[in-house]
Amino acid sequence: MSEVRPVVFCPWQAAMMHPDLVLPPLFEIARQIPFIHVHAAPIAQMLNQAVDVFMQTDFTHFVNLDIDHIHPADVVHRLGRDVLQHPEIKMIGGLNFARPEPHVPCAWIERDGEVVRMTDWIDCIEPVELLGFGCVMIARDVFQQVEPPWFMYDYSDMSAGEDYQYPGSDMYFCKKVRDAGIKIYCDTSITSPHIGYKLAGKESYERQRERVPA
Repeated sequence: MSEVRPVVFCPWQAAMMHPDLVLPPLFEIARQIPFIHVHAAPIAQMLNQAVDVFMQTDFTHFVNLDIDHIHPADVVHRLGRDVLQHPEIKMIGGLNFARPEPHVPCAWIERDGEVVRMTDWIDCIEPVELLGFGCVMIARDVFQQVEPPWFMYDYSDMSAGEDYQYPGSDMYFCKKVRDAGIKIYCDTSITSPHIGYKLAGKESYERQRERVPA
């Protein structure tokens, strides 16, 4: 990764499920790539603080690895390889899946003028409209082009019903990135299983696929 110098941030949470599964691959990643540390706070606040730290360094790419996933030990290298092979890519992440059943993909694409959740894919790199932050690599100049705060919870739609799911800080950031004219990509061959009571990955999604809303 001679042209990609990444630094990793994990938004540590007080309640971490299955540290025996989560921590060993992170330790392996930390043997190869530096990590940023900030004090515990709400996720959006920690991400903003971590990016502030990142922007004061000479690292080229900021990598977020959520703590409730089991990350392949080579996940950062694989994302970095994508960037080296496709220099136009400024933001790319893996295809990860929601923790609750039916474990739907945390990636959205444009179809017929609407933003819809991805339901079909082949192993490749493809543009997406929104991408969950389970594992994502972002170039420095993205943060230079997008006005801070980069991450925030958007509670502006207070008229929404009780079942409305307010967008997380990752969705807020993706929308700002798109508004800045920057494309977001997903490497669908990369998955960091979401850990909960059951692992949420491609296989569990396929098993539950008939239950995914249209």
